[in-house]
Amino acid sequence: MKIYRYEKEDGGGPFCTKEGVLRTSPDVVFKDKILYGCISVNKLHEYFKDMQEIIQDCSIKTYEIDMKDILKINDREIIFKMKGE
Repeated sequence: MKIYRYEKEDGGGPFCTKEGVLRTSPDVVFKDKILYGCISVNKLHEYFKDMQEIIQDCSIKTYEIDMKDILKINDREIIFKMKGE
């Protein structure tokens, strides 16, 4: 399944680094080794339509994820395991 997400140069998303550090509160670290994305570029744009400042230095990355690594699919996003986790 193809999944699209915004990422910064460090490989993390708009809200957290790849290591799970919350960008707005570096003392908060998520250790769950999951990523969030969307099923299409249109859904990704829709999700972030009111958050242009947050995604201004991000680019869209595409992942090809096995269904066994998909944890949850809902209308807004797809949650999946980080590769190699």
